[in-house]
Amino acid sequence: MSINEKQALVLLDGNRDLLKELATIFSEDANVLVQDFEQAVETRETEKARLAIHSLKGITASFFAEAEIGLFASIESSACESNWSRLDEAKVEVKQAVASLISEMKARALVNAN
Repeated sequence: MSINEKQALVLLDGNRDLLKELATIFSEDANVLVQDFEQAVETRETEKARLAIHSLKGITASFFAEAEIGLFASIESSACESNWSRLDEAKVEVKQAVASLISEMKARALVNAN
């Protein structure tokens, strides 16, 4: 599992309800950021791609999901370099990483399983 719930709870003074709120926000906003990233890559808009992946990295950091944070940081670097071949490949990776995180949040009862 990627989410480090213990570390996240330490940051939130053990407030699991607040962690659940953050997970709900993540599950709502992350898919929009994925779409923004995909669209920016398709239209070759470097700054929009970088901003979308940077924002995704930031909200993922709340869950101490180190593998995903590293992935998003690497993709952000590729966006800064306008490495379009890497960014084209990254679209699938980003979508899968977000889906995996949301699935894990559901499994941990941080968001509704609906």
